[in-house]
Amino acid sequence: MVGDTAPKTVNEAYEVQTSLQSILTASPIINVVGQKVGCTTAVMQEYLQIPHPCVGGIYDNALWRTTQWRAEKSIPHSIDRKQWHKIGLECELAVQLKTQLGPDAVTREEAASAVGSVHAALEIVDDRYEDFRAYKPTPLTWVADDFFHGGSVLGWPMKVDDAPLDPMLLDLLHGTMSVEGHVVGAGRGTDIIGGHPLEALRWLASSEAAPNGLPAGWVVSLGSVCSTHWLSANESRVHVCFQLGNSSVSFAEKHADSDNGGLVTGTADIDFR
Repeated sequence: MVGDTAPKTVNEAYEVQTSLQSILTASPIINVVGQKVGCTTAVMQEYLQIPHPCVGGIYDNALWRTTQWRAEKSIPHSIDRKQWHKIGLECELAVQLKTQLGPDAVTREEAASAVGSVHAALEIVDDRYEDFRAYKPTPLTWVADDFFHGGSVLGWPMKVDDAPLDPMLLDLLHGTMSVEGHVVGAGRGTDIIGGHPLEALRWLASSEAAPNGLPAGWVVSLGSVCSTHWLSANESRVHVCFQLGNSSVSFAEKHADSDNGGLVTGTADIDFR
């Protein structure tokens, strides 16, 4: 979208995004099941030179979940890299809601009470633009185009002593991302806007990107705690881990010829072929 066709305001960008999603979900096998919130940390706002969060849709045909069976067997999940233009990886925290949230302003405690599960998450972002570093096209077009989103990989729900992790404790988590065994980024829950990941959820629930609030079952990825790592041709294995006591979350991806199972918890491996 360039020239007169490009959105001129944030509201216009989200209107175009909604229209795009309507087109993409015209098939009954594709649905929007959540939203990613980008630019929620200082490192990402500085990287993209955008001073505020931006939102894109999460689609069920590009959402991979950890299954308990795969977690117990430590079986990696593989994804064909050819479905994207240029793959970037981001280390994130995500939640799935058990109750509606918003559209009116909510407190952090109200946001926490709406959360059903907490997940370590890896967002696959896709550079499908002419030159985003030169703002070609403009950031408002990125927003209209789901803000780089390519897919999301959720870890098995985080637990403490067999109980779901209290979302109020998300600010205590620390995440690292490794590629081919080498750490390429790290960050903390406190790096997210307002010093707590739930602040990103609060922001989204009453933002122009969610005019009707967030429904029960919605998956929300709360932003990367480290800068994007763009995958090179000789890189395939990606490791993302948020540690909480003795627990960790791992990710793996799917080849085009592999089954549709979920991801792995423990040591995180994503294998792009």
